[in-house]
Amino acid sequence: MNYILNYIWEGSICLFLLYGFYRVLINPDFKPSSFFQYIFLPEYLPGNKDQLLIISHEQIHSKFFHTIDCLIFQLFRCVFWFNPIITLVENILYEVHEYQVDREITKSHGKAEYSHLLVDLIWTGGGTLVNNFNQFQIKNRIMMIAGNWEIVGFRDC
Repeated sequence: MNYILNYIWEGSICLFLLYGFYRVLINPDFKPSSFFQYIFLPEYLPGNKDQLLIISHEQIHSKFFHTIDCLIFQLFRCVFWFNPIITLVENILYEVHEYQVDREITKSHGKAEYSHLLVDLIWTGGGTLVNNFNQFQIKNRIMMIAGNWEIVGFRDC
């Protein structure tokens, strides 16, 4: 990290870090996500392996320009707001983005380690689902990480 800045984000302090090319914004109200070169995290734990995996995950979303895909899709959503299929297409787009990131991240990180992180992120101590992905999607992602990329047609992508 190059340097750290504190600044006010809607009445609360937000931590700002430079992480190479990426800017990491930390605030307890954030969920792990990215927007172009900005990465949003709820907490900063230096040296934590899981957090480094999350940052790598968000960096790959940025590298693949998923933000542009999402913005273009939102324009389509505005034009075709009346079409019920648009929600299905949106879910498929987000799922494909996650499959792409999973495939890329497992090239440089351990498959078991990353799979455990996915499971840990969706379940809190009480067993409550907290992520925006349901159990079926996580199961498919983990199966694909384990080597079954043919499930959704990702053989040689």
